[in-house]
Amino acid sequence: MPSNRPQSRATLETPPIARGVLSRLRRHLREHRLRFRLLLYILAVSSVFTLLGTGIQLYWELRTEIRSLNDLLQQIEESHLQGLIASQWLLDDHQTRAQLNGILGLKEVLFVELRTADGTAPLAFGSRGTEHFTERTYSLVREHRRQDVDLGTLTVVVSTEGIYQRLRDKILIILGIQAIKTFATSTFILFVVQALVTRPLLSLGAHARRLSLNQLDEPLVLERSLHHREDELDRLAEDLEEMRRRLALDLAVLRSAEEEKQQLIADLEEKNAEMARFNYTISHDLKNPLVTIKNFLGLMQRDLEAGRIERLEQDIAHMDRAASRLRRLLDELFELSRIGMQSLRFERVSLVDLIEETLRFLAPILDKRSARVRVAEDFPEVEGDIDRLQEVLRHLLENAVSHHPPGSPPEVELGWQRQPGELVIFVRDRGLGIEPRFHHKIFEIFERLNPESSEGTGIGLTLVKRIVETHGGRIWVESEGLGRGSTFFFTLPVESSTPTRDS
Repeated sequence: MPSNRPQSRATLETPPIARGVLSRLRRHLREHRLRFRLLLYILAVSSVFTLLGTGIQLYWELRTEIRSLNDLLQQIEESHLQGLIASQWLLDDHQTRAQLNGILGLKEVLFVELRTADGTAPLAFGSRGTEHFTERTYSLVREHRRQDVDLGTLTVVVSTEGIYQRLRDKILIILGIQAIKTFATSTFILFVVQALVTRPLLSLGAHARRLSLNQLDEPLVLERSLHHREDELDRLAEDLEEMRRRLALDLAVLRSAEEEKQQLIADLEEKNAEMARFNYTISHDLKNPLVTIKNFLGLMQRDLEAGRIERLEQDIAHMDRAASRLRRLLDELFELSRIGMQSLRFERVSLVDLIEETLRFLAPILDKRSARVRVAEDFPEVEGDIDRLQEVLRHLLENAVSHHPPGSPPEVELGWQRQPGELVIFVRDRGLGIEPRFHHKIFEIFERLNPESSEGTGIGLTLVKRIVETHGGRIWVESEGLGRGSTFFFTLPVESSTPTRDS
C-alpha cells in the first residue's frame, strides 16, 4: 500500500501539455480581456434571446400539437360517433367492432372502450400503457319518437407521448441551431470588433507609449483599409495627432524660451562681470586726474608761499590737462551709457557724405600730424544712425592717427568690401601695431595698450563696439604685431531688415 500512494498522487497531477495550454490561455485572456469580455457579453445576450425565442417557438408548437389533438378528437366525434350509434341501435356486434377498430387505427389513439347502458361487459380494444395520455368520453344517444335513448358511452384514450417527443426533438434542434448561429454570429462580431476597433485601439496605444518629450516627431497613422469610411476612431486619431502637434509646438516654444533664458542669464552674468570690472577701473581712472589736480594745488600753494610765480603757469597747465582728461572721460562714459538707454534713429545713410563730414571734423588733428587719409571710391549707402556711425569712424580714424610712431606722417586707408548679407568697412594704418594676444582685449572698457600714455581714456573702442553691435554688426582687428600696423574691420547688414536693439 505505501508504494501505491505516490503513484496515486502522480495520477492526480495536471499533465505538462495541459499546463502549457492553460498557461497560454490565461496569458491570452490577460492580453485580450476586452475581446473576451465582449465575447462573453455577446454570448450572454444571445443566449437570453435564444432561450426567449425558443420558448416562444415551443409555445406555438405546443399549441399546434394541442390543436391537432383536439382536431383528432373532433374528427372521431364527427366521423365515427354516428356510425357507432347506428351499430349499437341495430345491435350489430360485427359492425360495432369494426367501428372501434377503425377508431383505434387512428394516429395516437391507444385505447377505446364501449360501455352499454344495460350494464353488460364493456367492449375494449388497445391498451393504456403510457404515462402521457388524455382521454375523452362520448355519450351514445339516439333520438327515438322524440325522446333521447341512452345507448352507452365511448371512451377514447389518445397518447400525448408523441407530442412530448416531438417537442423534445424540436427543443434539441432549435437549441443546436441557435447555438451554432450564436457562436457563428459571436465569432463574426468578434472578428469585426477586432478588425475595426481593437486593432486600431492597440495601434493608438502603441503610438501613445512611444511618445515622449524627446520624441514628438512621429505622426500617428492608423492601420485601416484604404476604402473605409471615416468613423469615430479616425476622429479620435485626428484629435490625438492634433494634440501631438500642439505638444511639439509648445515644447519648441518652451525650448526656445529656455534657450533665451539661458542666453539672458549668460548675458547678465557677462554684464555683471563687466560691471564689476567697470566699477573697479572707473574708480581708478577717475581718481588719477583728481589726484593730479590735488597734487598740483599743493605745489601751487608752496610756489605762492615761496614767490615762484613763474612755476604757477606750469602748475595751472598740468591741472588743466588733468581736468580736460577727467571731462573727456566723463563725456565718453556718458556716451557709452546712452547707447544702452536710447534707441537708434535708423535712416538711409550715404557713407560718402558721412566720411567727408567726419574728415572735416578731424581736420585739425589730421593737419597737426600731417596725416594722409586715402578713401576708397563708391562707398554704398547703408541703414543706420548717422550720428552713431560718425562716432565709429571718428574714433577709428583718430586712433589710427594717434597711435603712430614719431618721425613720419601717419598714413591711413579707409576702404570697404561687400560680403553676403553685410558690408565690411575697414580702417588700415601703418602705425605701432598690436600684438595678437591683445586683439580681443582692446575692446574691453578702460583697456589701453600703453597705460602710461596720457592720450586716450580706454573707452573709445568699447564705445565703437557697442555702436556696431546695436546696428547688428561685428568688429575685430587684425595686426601682425608691433611695428606692422593695424586694420580695424566692422560690418553693417545691407540685405536684412533694420535691426532692433534690446531695451
